[in-house]
Amino acid sequence: MLGWAPTMAPGMRGITRRRSRGLQLAEADIQIAAGNPEFRSAPELLSKVITHEFGHALGLVHSPDCRDVMSFGANCRGIPPERLPQAPAVGDLAQCRVRYGQ
Repeated sequence: MLGWAPTMAPGMRGITRRRSRGLQLAEADIQIAAGNPEFRSAPELLSKVITHEFGHALGLVHSPDCRDVMSFGANCRGIPPERLPQAPAVGDLAQCRVRYGQ
């Protein structure tokens, strides 16, 4: 499920909650901060956040590399929104291979 969150903790842009049955993903809920003014001025940021949260739904964790869509936003401040990754990058795909195989 993907939807807008009317309120979210300060500084948060999105959150994903996963539920598993054993080792299998059963469900994931993604919420995006509806009132975040950054999204109005930088739609690229909204796209990055949504893709990032879908990565969490797949079980991926934060990456220290700002070129990865799974990078943690607070670690990559100062990068212009138009230069943010919009699709899974090398590090993201490496996480997928580790988690799911080739």
